This record gives sequence, C-alpha cells and structure tokens, in this order.
Amino acid sequence: MTQCAVAIARHQYKEALRILIKGLEDKIQSENQIDYRDLLTRFYALVIALESDLVSEYGDSWQDEIEIPHKLEKEIRCSFCGKSQREVSKIIAGPTAYICNECISICNEILEDDH
Repeated sequence: MTQCAVAIARHQYKEALRILIKGLEDKIQSENQIDYRDLLTRFYALVIALESDLVSEYGDSWQDEIEIPHKLEKEIRCSFCGKSQREVSKIIAGPTAYICNECISICNEILEDDH
C-alpha cells in the first residue's frame, strides 16, 4: 500500500490503481488470515491521500473541475434466450449468468417430461 501512496503522490493514478488491485488480489488469494481492520485502515489512508492530492491539484471544488466518468448501467439479459429484463417478468442472477422466468418455465417442462 505504501507503493500505491507513492504513486498517488506522483500523480500516477493508473499505476496506483494497478498496485492497489494487485495488492488486494494477493491478499484475497493468500492463505493467511486477513486483518480486515488493518486492511480498511490502509485503504482509508489511500482514499484520504487521493482526496488530498486532488484538492491540492484542483482546489476544494475538485469534483467540479475534473470529469468523473459515470459507469453506464449494463442491460441485464437472460444468458439463455437473450431477452432483456424489460421483456420478461423476472431475471435471476447466478454467479456468472442470468436466467429469465420464461427459460425457467421451459426447463421445468423439460424436467417434468423426463419423469
């Protein structure tokens, strides 16, 4: 996290994010127990360092001075039939896929036919 703070201080935000992501991935994959309080304290310090850097660079109204991209909401579609959530009554999310009520009905019919 120290390397990340240094990258922030040098205005190397992309590098700071790369370091942060790598550090978090390493912690997640580690077999050692994670000290969440320590992790949150360090993460909080990085956020404060980033905000301080933005204030010193752009002033107190830094949010008005820089363009912050807004993430476009992804349209959720059934992974099986491709229908959007507006085209069906319900879509259920799995870890890596979505299924709509219509595809579930088809699956239930297939299972009933097998009995």
